[in-house]
Amino acid sequence: MKRLFLIMAVILAVCSGLEAEVLNFDDVTTEAEVMMVSPYPGTVLIWDNFMVLDAAGYIENPSGFGNCVVSGDYVVYNRYSGTAEVTADGGERFNFIGAYLGAAWRDGLEIAVRGYLGIELKYEQTVMVDSDGSTWFDFNYNLIDRLSFSSSGGDQNMEMMGSGAQFVMDDFTYIPEPGTMVLFSLSGLFLSRRRKVVTH
Repeated sequence: MKRLFLIMAVILAVCSGLEAEVLNFDDVTTEAEVMMVSPYPGTVLIWDNFMVLDAAGYIENPSGFGNCVVSGDYVVYNRYSGTAEVTADGGERFNFIGAYLGAAWRDGLEIAVRGYLGIELKYEQTVMVDSDGSTWFDFNYNLIDRLSFSSSGGDQNMEMMGSGAQFVMDDFTYIPEPGTMVLFSLSGLFLSRRRKVVTH
């Protein structure tokens, strides 16, 4: 019984100590616009069909790109308005906390955000965004290995020259592989207890 309580205490300590990581896309490039690199520097996250854009310096501002910047100068958007995905490489998992989302050219744009573990759809939520600024959305998709973003609908903002169903994202916030961290802590605990038994 004592061992069970000790295990529970370790799990709670590890989980409470997990820190969210924020990807603001300002450390990806210094170019005006490029394909998103994969994996994102310092992570295991593979980005498919995303473009990285210097939104603050975008030549067609005013646009939703410039309006939706939250931190720094850069944002990402879905190339050609297509479905874009974030996948954890090598069988890793992560918790998707949330992100700031907006629209490049339309108001009332709908973004379907789906979270998968393998081929299983674990989470699905559709949010609505505008081109005049970004909105923070909490998703809290836990222990997934793939995210899918699909945008559609909305009405053209007639004050802007561009068009299309591109969404805009900034400050992607997630926690990498919390389950593995807990397992490592537990294995360390058991090894430590075993060593104590052997040495006495």
